[in-house]
Amino acid sequence: MTPSTSSTITRLGWYLDTSTFHDFVERNIRIGFDNAEHHDGSTILHIRGNKSGVYVPVFREGKRYAFLLTGTVNHLRLLQMAYGLNFYYSELTRAEVYRSLRKAHGERSKTEITDWWGAFQFLMNNYQKTELDFGIDHELSNLALEFPIRKNVQDYIHLIIAKKNGLAFITSDKLDDQIEELRATFYQHIYFWPELKAQIDVPDDLKFLLD
Repeated sequence: MTPSTSSTITRLGWYLDTSTFHDFVERNIRIGFDNAEHHDGSTILHIRGNKSGVYVPVFREGKRYAFLLTGTVNHLRLLQMAYGLNFYYSELTRAEVYRSLRKAHGERSKTEITDWWGAFQFLMNNYQKTELDFGIDHELSNLALEFPIRKNVQDYIHLIIAKKNGLAFITSDKLDDQIEELRATFYQHIYFWPELKAQIDVPDDLKFLLD
């Protein structure tokens, strides 16, 4: 990534594909509500280092809940602090998370799952919703025809949402190794997270917080 490209990506809003924070989803639905501590609701929320509990504003029955700050989410937060990034999601993102958690963790209550989402929004700091107020129309079927991928059609929809709203599309999915071609012919601002995080520097004064 050239310096000019790096400058461009840090000026754009980032639409995060759910694959980007999948590790956080899976790890914290298992433990996030199992390590509650008593809390009177008045203590200032804080982070105890990068590998310990991150306290979030989820209070139930006099307790608060700690979530592990996974490597990906930690890195995203540090880049956000350094460059003033804005992160975005859509109702499709939230629906995917809800469906995944309900399907894989049916023992969890719906209240827990919606609280979990609120906790994640807090951790991502100013995680903004982008509206689905446009028609996708033939663009979706054209993408499926030109770039067949093994996964669901929703991956195309995420990409279209990002493009329509002028947001960088950040994904941890290689899209069957078609990212370069998609970038060249469909939308230039598609970024593979494992490569992107290696190409945008975390400032020296924040590097001690990296895993």
